[in-house]
Amino acid sequence: MNLKDLARDPNPLTQFAKPPCYELVGRSFFFVMDGGIDYELRFTGRRTLEWNADGEDAHTVEYDAMKADEQTYLVTFRVEEPMLASHSYVIDLEQRLVTRHLSTVGENRRHPLLQTNHFDFGAIRTEGYALPYKRHYYTDDLLGTRAEWHWSTDLVSRHAYVDTNFYRVTWEEGSAMEDSFEEEFDKIPATDELATFIRIKENMYVFVVVEEKVERLLGDDQPFRSDSMLFIENFDRCFHVGRAFGHMMVDGVAEPIWMIYGAFGNTLELPDSLLTQPNRYTA
Repeated sequence: MNLKDLARDPNPLTQFAKPPCYELVGRSFFFVMDGGIDYELRFTGRRTLEWNADGEDAHTVEYDAMKADEQTYLVTFRVEEPMLASHSYVIDLEQRLVTRHLSTVGENRRHPLLQTNHFDFGAIRTEGYALPYKRHYYTDDLLGTRAEWHWSTDLVSRHAYVDTNFYRVTWEEGSAMEDSFEEEFDKIPATDELATFIRIKENMYVFVVVEEKVERLLGDDQPFRSDSMLFIENFDRCFHVGRAFGHMMVDGVAEPIWMIYGAFGNTLELPDSLLTQPNRYTA
């Protein structure tokens, strides 16, 4: 058997994605959130759950779930009303904590496809236990870190975490990554993009990037529009799991996209220029 002859998903970002997780089926969670609105999730099937803000009617949606380790889950789903949005929960059973990420499309009137991030932190109500007082939190732990992420056998990106609000991405010259994205990135001043870093626990982080600069500067002149990419990065095992939510131009029309992805990585030595090159988007 020649493994090269086997059929593969044509999307290289999904080749090394982790398998879906069904361990939460039949379980229910009540999240007490610092933002003042609590949420309930009830996993009714392998692909369906019910969710609601406390005191409101429940909604049934299809969801995706992935594991970042034995007790940490990423649960994510989409809704269309009152606006197109992605809801994601990092459910940390080890510490009984939760991080909620809401990404909405349509809040920015000048750039209607530009996404807006909303984060909230909280704890999981568990019968017989007091609510934890600790929280996941914004962090600068990753400043100075360089990582190479392998999305497929061909597609490799290099991240440099250069600032608490930005990350920098690059690739090898002549690589598949360059073939896929170089044309668009050549049109903008730099590959730096706005990013958020959240510590879940030692060597595990949530990393969220919204491809905002590309959207603001290029608009319709690109295949991928504003795209929210959420990762849980596990540096103990050097892999990440995540999802992409945004739009893609198809025959001149922006169509919604939704993708579950993953990659394995290494922290090899990368050029110092990944950390020292000035950020061209800041004053």
